[in-house]
Amino acid sequence: MQFSSFYYPSMGFGGPVKLMYDYANWINDYQKDVVVYSTDIHHDFSRLETEIIKTPFNIIRSKVLSTFLAKKSLIIFSPFILLHAIKKIKKSKTIYIHFWELRGLVPLYCLFLYKLFPQKVRLIHSAFGQLHYKKSYFRNAFDCLFLKIIVESLFMAMVQNKHELEAYKSMIKKLNIKKNPNLYQMPLHINSLKGKKEIDRESIQSNKKQL
Repeated sequence: MQFSSFYYPSMGFGGPVKLMYDYANWINDYQKDVVVYSTDIHHDFSRLETEIIKTPFNIIRSKVLSTFLAKKSLIIFSPFILLHAIKKIKKSKTIYIHFWELRGLVPLYCLFLYKLFPQKVRLIHSAFGQLHYKKSYFRNAFDCLFLKIIVESLFMAMVQNKHELEAYKSMIKKLNIKKNPNLYQMPLHINSLKGKKEIDRESIQSNKKQL
């Protein structure tokens, strides 16, 4: 299960959206059930023509209720999205929720589902270079209220390189987090995943970085 404010085919935001789509395709190749929750807008806040978009997995798109708020990083999903996710979680033994945004409403939706189903939900965060951000009063207030509990709730964080690993370490130290997420170094591009129908557990385990 993935949550993202923007999704395929809206790749203009940059690497994170493309990589989320690539990872979803990779997991789908394992014959695993993949569902993505996103919105009906592009990164420039124009509307997507969702009826012409075809993907090998299910994408549930919520109509953004306020374009003005979306431009302020307050992308408000329809309550239908959370209801759909709750019904799916109830029918499953374990759900892995993958997201890349660390600030805003998307990580709060993911955190809400984790708190609602702590025995079933596993949160996975991929930074994709998004750990650094421009300072603002809104972001500082968000960090004070929510960032620590979001990071402490992570089951796993996937890093691409040593730079991201150090960024996670710095953030965890700054937040004084005692329950550290598992950090795994995963490939940056899907080309390095192609042909791997079986998960190389030894390779992943050797790439695991203990904080």
